[in-house]
Amino acid sequence: MNLTSILTDVILITMAALAVEAATELLIDSKILAFIPRAVKSWAYRPHDRLTSFVRLKYWLAELIGCGYCTSVWIALPAAIYLTDMISIKLPYSIKILFLLLVIHRLSNRIHEALELVKRGRILTVDAAVRLVDPQENDNSATVETHEAAGEAQGE
Repeated sequence: MNLTSILTDVILITMAALAVEAATELLIDSKILAFIPRAVKSWAYRPHDRLTSFVRLKYWLAELIGCGYCTSVWIALPAAIYLTDMISIKLPYSIKILFLLLVIHRLSNRIHEALELVKRGRILTVDAAVRLVDPQENDNSATVETHEAAGEAQGE
């Protein structure tokens, strides 16, 4: 591997990560394509008589389309497969796809975080309770509410 092939690999992977970030952002957060996540969720969350494999698949798709991090993995997969023959790294084919998938996905997430920092001056994250949290705000209202509810339950 010479320097030219290494630089070519880096440029190709970076371009793929930029494309994955753009496609994920369009699908998840754009107003133009907002009908797609809404349609998938309304289709998936219709009342069902019984929980079949198809219904579970529908729920999985609805959860997937609601998570930009998860969606970017699946959007990165075709990019990784496409780049497999172009990249000069010597690995077995399936390992090379997995390697490219993970690198493109993680790099696209870092690009997303950098863009969020530029756009909003901060990075918004999702905590374990799946609600939007601003790390700069030191709002402990959820903690206070939890402690108040615990105090009421004990009769204080």
